[in-house]
Amino acid sequence: MKNILGYLGLFGFVGILGIITENRGLIAFFAYFVFFRYFFIRPDELFKLNVQRAATPSFFTAVTVQVLTIVVSTLTDNITLLLKGLAMSFSIPVALFIVILVISEFRESRGCSHGN
Repeated sequence: MKNILGYLGLFGFVGILGIITENRGLIAFFAYFVFFRYFFIRPDELFKLNVQRAATPSFFTAVTVQVLTIVVSTLTDNITLLLKGLAMSFSIPVALFIVILVISEFRESRGCSHGN
Protein backbone atom coordinates (compact mmCIF):
# COMPACT_ATOMS: atom_id res chain seq x y z
CA MET A 1 0.00 0.00 0.00
CA LYS A 2 1.31 3.41 -0.98
CA ASN A 3 1.56 6.05 1.74
CA ILE A 4 -0.64 8.90 0.51
CA LEU A 5 1.05 11.39 2.85
CA GLY A 6 3.84 11.47 0.28
CA TYR A 7 1.57 13.29 -2.17
CA LEU A 8 1.87 16.42 0.00
CA GLY A 9 5.35 16.69 -1.48
CA LEU A 10 3.77 17.83 -4.73
CA PHE A 11 2.97 21.17 -3.08
CA GLY A 12 6.71 21.81 -3.05
CA PHE A 13 6.53 22.65 -6.75
CA VAL A 14 4.56 25.80 -5.85
CA GLY A 15 7.88 27.10 -4.55
CA ILE A 16 9.06 27.39 -8.15
CA LEU A 17 6.54 30.21 -8.55
CA GLY A 18 8.47 32.07 -5.86
CA ILE A 19 11.51 31.99 -8.10
CA ILE A 20 9.65 32.82 -11.32
CA THR A 21 7.55 35.62 -9.81
CA GLU A 22 8.58 38.29 -7.35
CA ASN A 23 6.50 36.70 -4.55
CA ARG A 24 9.24 35.37 -2.28
CA GLY A 25 6.70 34.05 0.23
CA LEU A 26 6.02 31.15 -2.11
CA ILE A 27 9.56 29.87 -1.67
CA ALA A 28 8.45 28.44 1.69
CA PHE A 29 6.50 25.81 -0.25
CA PHE A 30 9.80 24.07 -0.99
CA ALA A 31 9.52 22.71 2.55
CA TYR A 32 6.79 20.37 1.31
CA PHE A 33 9.36 18.34 -0.57
CA VAL A 34 10.18 16.57 2.72
CA PHE A 35 6.85 14.76 2.45
CA PHE A 36 8.14 12.73 -0.51
CA ARG A 37 10.02 10.56 1.99
CA TYR A 38 6.70 9.15 3.20
CA PHE A 39 6.30 7.25 -0.06
CA PHE A 40 9.00 4.96 1.36
CA ILE A 41 7.45 4.51 4.81
CA ARG A 42 4.95 1.70 5.27
CA PRO A 43 1.74 3.14 6.79
CA ASP A 44 1.20 0.71 9.67
CA GLU A 45 -1.19 1.28 12.57
CA LEU A 46 1.33 3.21 14.67
CA PHE A 47 2.18 5.49 11.77
CA LYS A 48 -1.52 6.21 11.16
CA LEU A 49 -1.98 6.92 14.87
CA ASN A 50 0.98 9.33 14.80
CA VAL A 51 -0.51 11.14 11.80
CA GLN A 52 -3.83 11.39 13.63
CA ARG A 53 -2.11 12.70 16.75
CA ALA A 54 -0.37 15.36 14.65
CA ALA A 55 -3.40 16.26 12.54
CA THR A 56 -5.91 16.78 15.35
CA PRO A 57 -4.20 19.68 17.17
CA SER A 58 -3.18 21.14 13.80
CA PHE A 59 -6.80 21.20 12.65
CA PHE A 60 -8.03 22.89 15.82
CA THR A 61 -5.17 25.39 15.65
CA ALA A 62 -6.17 26.26 12.08
CA VAL A 63 -9.80 26.80 13.04
CA THR A 64 -8.84 28.89 16.08
CA VAL A 65 -6.46 31.13 14.12
CA GLN A 66 -9.08 31.60 11.38
CA VAL A 67 -11.77 32.60 13.85
CA LEU A 68 -9.44 35.00 15.66
CA THR A 69 -8.36 36.46 12.32
CA ILE A 70 -11.92 37.08 11.20
CA VAL A 71 -12.94 38.60 14.54
CA VAL A 72 -9.91 40.89 14.82
CA SER A 73 -10.05 42.02 11.19
CA THR A 74 -13.77 42.70 11.51
CA LEU A 75 -13.38 44.71 14.70
CA THR A 76 -10.45 46.73 13.35
CA ASP A 77 -11.72 46.93 9.76
CA ASN A 78 -8.17 46.19 8.62
CA ILE A 79 -7.85 44.02 5.51
CA THR A 80 -4.10 43.65 6.03
CA LEU A 81 -4.74 41.78 9.28
CA LEU A 82 -7.13 39.49 7.44
CA LEU A 83 -4.55 38.63 4.80
CA LYS A 84 -1.78 38.03 7.33
CA GLY A 85 -4.09 36.04 9.57
CA LEU A 86 -5.23 33.79 6.76
CA ALA A 87 -1.61 33.15 5.84
CA MET A 88 -0.88 32.29 9.48
CA SER A 89 -3.94 30.02 9.66
CA PHE A 90 -2.30 27.99 6.91
CA SER A 91 1.36 28.09 7.89
CA ILE A 92 1.12 27.61 11.67
CA PRO A 93 -0.97 24.41 11.54
CA VAL A 94 1.24 22.90 8.83
CA ALA A 95 4.35 23.65 10.88
CA LEU A 96 2.66 22.24 13.99
CA PHE A 97 1.69 19.08 12.10
CA ILE A 98 5.26 18.57 10.90
CA VAL A 99 6.78 19.18 14.34
CA ILE A 100 4.39 16.79 16.11
CA LEU A 101 4.87 14.11 13.44
CA VAL A 102 8.66 14.38 13.58
CA ILE A 103 8.62 14.18 17.39
CA SER A 104 6.35 11.13 17.23
CA GLU A 105 8.63 9.44 14.70
CA PHE A 106 11.68 10.26 16.82
CA ARG A 107 10.06 8.76 19.92
CA GLU A 108 9.05 5.68 17.94
CA SER A 109 12.56 5.16 16.56
CA ARG A 110 14.12 5.74 19.98
CA GLY A 111 11.75 3.23 21.56
CA CYS A 112 12.51 0.62 18.91
CA SER A 113 16.27 1.04 19.29
CA HIS A 114 16.07 0.43 23.03
CA GLY A 115 14.04 -2.76 22.60
CA ASN A 116 10.74 -1.38 23.91
